[in-house]
Amino acid sequence: MAWQTPKINWQTGDIPGANDFNRIEGNIKHLSDLLYSGWVEPSDNVLFSADTERVVETAGWQVVKIFRVYNPGRYRIKLEAAVGGGPAPYARTLIRVAGVGITGLNDTYKSITIDTTEYAIGPRYITVEAAASIADGTSSEIYNYFPRVRNVRVCGTLTLNRPIEGVVLD
Repeated sequence: MAWQTPKINWQTGDIPGANDFNRIEGNIKHLSDLLYSGWVEPSDNVLFSADTERVVETAGWQVVKIFRVYNPGRYRIKLEAAVGGGPAPYARTLIRVAGVGITGLNDTYKSITIDTTEYAIGPRYITVEAAASIADGTSSEIYNYFPRVRNVRVCGTLTLNRPIEGVVLD
């Protein structure tokens, strides 16, 4: 329920009606939702992590790491990634983090930080995906690569600052 402006001009003899109680109860529920759900903003505070290295060796996009987050907001994803095999994969997107394609990778691990851009409400999944083979855009050849991902960190700070539903309590 959305926040409703409280009645602050009660007079002696005013009798609260059903609409007053509905507004009061709705505002209590709204504040409770703000307090207990929180809002996540990107930061370097690690909320959870997955250290195990994953290597993709079969065709097609595959999820190599997946996290389910419950608090709405934006998250910072940190990881180390590398791509080996095939001809110079540097400009190719073989790893995606939260839907963002990563290029410029080679056989040496590189640290990557991605802030999610969407303000998703409710439970959702944050995925790290990789593809082991892709077709060359100029020919019908398919090249095999070995994308590797390790040390994935989902980071953020739980706050009550909500970008749309701000409430100031004095």
